[in-house]
Amino acid sequence: MSASKLQGAVIQTFLTHRMEDETVRALNTGRTRETEEVMDAVRRNLSFTPGLLQHIVIYAPRGFGKSFMTRVIQLETAALSSPERPIRYVLLPEEQRDVIRNPHALLDNMTSRLADQRLGEDRTWEKGFFRWPRPEEEAALWDASVSRLEAELDASLKLDANLGGEPGLVIAAVENFDTLLATVFKDTQTEQRLRKWLGRDGNRLMLLATGTRTADLDYDRPLFQAFQSVRLQPWTQEECVAYFNSRRKLEEREPLDAHAEPKARAIANFIGGNPRLAQLLGDVLDTEDALSVVVIMNALADKLADYYRRRIDDLPPLAQGLVDALIRGGEPCSATELARRVGAEQSDIARVMRDLRHADIIRGTPAPDSKETLFRVVDRVFVHYYRLRQLEGLVGQSPLETILDLLRSFYTREEQRGQAARYLELGRPNEAMVFSRLVLEGERDGGFKRYRSNFGYRLQRYLTAAPDVIGLSADAIMTMLDSGRPSDLHAYCTASPGAAKLAQAIHGALHGQVLCRMALVDEAEATLRRALDAVNDDPAAAFVAAEEFGSFLDVERGDAARAKQLWTKFLPGVDEALPQSLMIRACLNHTWLLGIDPRTAADGLIWAENAAALAARAGDTSEQAEATRHKAYSLGQLGRHAEAIEAATEATALAARAGDTREQAMALLIASQSLAVNGRPEEAWITAMDAFEIAMAARDHAGADRAVWRALTIARGISRAECVPMFTRLVDLHQSGVTSEAPSPSALFDDLIAAVMRAQAWDAFDQFLTSHAEWIAANRDSLLTWLVGEALTAIARDEGRAVAFETAGQALRRLTLVFRGRDNTALDGNWLSPIVTAFARTCRDTGLMRDIAGLIEDQMAPDGTRLRSLLQRLADFDDGPGGEAGLARLDPDVATWIRHIRDLPDTPPPRPAN
Repeated sequence: MSASKLQGAVIQTFLTHRMEDETVRALNTGRTRETEEVMDAVRRNLSFTPGLLQHIVIYAPRGFGKSFMTRVIQLETAALSSPERPIRYVLLPEEQRDVIRNPHALLDNMTSRLADQRLGEDRTWEKGFFRWPRPEEEAALWDASVSRLEAELDASLKLDANLGGEPGLVIAAVENFDTLLATVFKDTQTEQRLRKWLGRDGNRLMLLATGTRTADLDYDRPLFQAFQSVRLQPWTQEECVAYFNSRRKLEEREPLDAHAEPKARAIANFIGGNPRLAQLLGDVLDTEDALSVVVIMNALADKLADYYRRRIDDLPPLAQGLVDALIRGGEPCSATELARRVGAEQSDIARVMRDLRHADIIRGTPAPDSKETLFRVVDRVFVHYYRLRQLEGLVGQSPLETILDLLRSFYTREEQRGQAARYLELGRPNEAMVFSRLVLEGERDGGFKRYRSNFGYRLQRYLTAAPDVIGLSADAIMTMLDSGRPSDLHAYCTASPGAAKLAQAIHGALHGQVLCRMALVDEAEATLRRALDAVNDDPAAAFVAAEEFGSFLDVERGDAARAKQLWTKFLPGVDEALPQSLMIRACLNHTWLLGIDPRTAADGLIWAENAAALAARAGDTSEQAEATRHKAYSLGQLGRHAEAIEAATEATALAARAGDTREQAMALLIASQSLAVNGRPEEAWITAMDAFEIAMAARDHAGADRAVWRALTIARGISRAECVPMFTRLVDLHQSGVTSEAPSPSALFDDLIAAVMRAQAWDAFDQFLTSHAEWIAANRDSLLTWLVGEALTAIARDEGRAVAFETAGQALRRLTLVFRGRDNTALDGNWLSPIVTAFARTCRDTGLMRDIAGLIEDQMAPDGTRLRSLLQRLADFDDGPGGEAGLARLDPDVATWIRHIRDLPDTPPPRPAN
């Protein structure tokens, strides 16, 4: 079959009745069970014809293939029919326009089409005229139509009966039966006539009806006692893939390959198993143009607009509200979250949710990381329609916004990145930004690394040196960048910066930032490298380009060595010709490069003092605060902690005067570090907490994260139960939607446990585990436990074996629950091994080792039994002769582990020759 012929047969779904038999057979997918149910009824009826027949109603939402099923049954009955017992199949048009007012016209249509089959003619056009309704004559007209149909049944089946066969069966397929009942048979009298006709003795005609859903068919009405219902189920992913491959076979094409099959499954997931949408979106597998998907969806949404308007209107107000909140707020969504969106309790919305599920408007699937069910609207064309008509602001940015859930799963991360680059190159920044956001969704830190979030600070210095380069203020640029639409700046990036080298460098820095925020990291690196190459003969411009490229390499790429090499090469000395704002930056960069190494910290201190003096002379309090903070850090590196505390205190005051909360918090943390080293842990704790409060007030993830790490590090040595509510607030900040470069608090989880163990803050910790169970489940794979083992050793040293033993029991019981899987029996990963390893490395108390080993139960972790045994064998080794003699008695695997724990040679020394 040619592709164009298939296109006409498959894509134009309203021509299903005219589809060629070979196409129906080839594309019949996933309906074995339903077909067998219908055919069982056909075979029963055929055996008892004439008699009291069982009629069938096939129901499903629009697009589930009810019309296609009538054709499948037509072919199945043709195969079952024989001259001895014939089956005549009458397929009425899908749109019953000619019977919209006349009940008897339904029977007349059957009669006319049976006659045309018998005579080999097609006079439906001539006989199908609409008849003006005459209610007073309807009873007589109905009886006359019944008589004509019975006569035609005699004529159509008589020929075979005269040949000595058994009585045959006529099947009449009537689509949109629910609509017919609501319009033509809506009053009691007409419905009774239809019911009496369906249930008559000696019947030879079986009705095969279709309807949209159970809500349309009231099975409490006596009419439906004559019907057996067959529901069409959504296609599974496997059935969708089978359909796509059947279609490709008809087109004489290869089956889906390993690259295309995941995309087919993404489509299957997106459409919710809707066969019509599978037909419509099949070609998407062969296109790289995401906008073509939107065109298809828009056309279908327009075609079904009236239907969807009625469907919305038919919903009760509360159901309308929940559907709106579900689509508007994002899918999939738990009932808990949906209730929160609408300001209700979950119990308040339970009944409405149940009704929506029963009507198959929404469907739930288990959440991957919790016990909750996540809901989404089943009909994705309806969602698309709703977004188009109700969320105009969303569509105004890009048409792709309406199909995000498909794009999210259809393209791999690298493909999404490629689509972003492609659309940007085509001059469609809005479409590029859609794909960039999808890439950033998958990055653990959301793409907000220091290179991106600290750009405003650097940009302000660049534009102070060259204020008219871009035509926008630093604040205006950062507003555009931080709004989540960096693509809006692409026009500025690609405009000519002119001949001035400094302008070219600043343009290159901005372009690199825009590309990086769009997740086009490779393109950003190439842009920043080109910018540096173009201006490397100009000291000021080269410094700007090198600082920006170096920041990118250091933070975005994690390549501090290359960044340091670059900065060292292009950092200018004290050059009076350099703009003052850049000279301050150069001094600070010298400070950073030299200050991080204790061996060069003295030189870093000199540069920090130079930077502070320049900033003070320029009246730039913020720069002065940063320079003074660098001075404090260098002093700390030199071991001059009293002076470091003094300088950090001065930097804190300067930052507060400048209103720079980020700088203020960083200065406090340097003071906290020096206070702790200087033997003043209580003051260090208070100072770290001050930094935390400042960062929290500014909703600064990164500052809060650093402050919590510092505070927990201190709390591991002193008893501070406040560590738990502090950590809880940090988690809540991260979950509030504010973006920053800071990683998830999960990286600090083992610091928290170690601090809890020291403070014995178990009640507060239990409250956190209960109130943040979803966060625990979502981050379980990234939670660390190394510090727990070290903390046990420290507590035993400071507070004795009994306290350490009790603390170990408390910690292990809770961590077992933390790492327990969703089925409440299996455990996620091996969390216990790091604890045992760290404890074994640091502990020399063999009695405590054996006590702790006794706390380890087999079911705690996948290798609980092995870890208990290792700890016991280590205690035996430490109590024994030790060395190679002690290792020789052990299993080789155990011996290897003990060599690693006790830093012994990997292999025994050679024996001396005799």
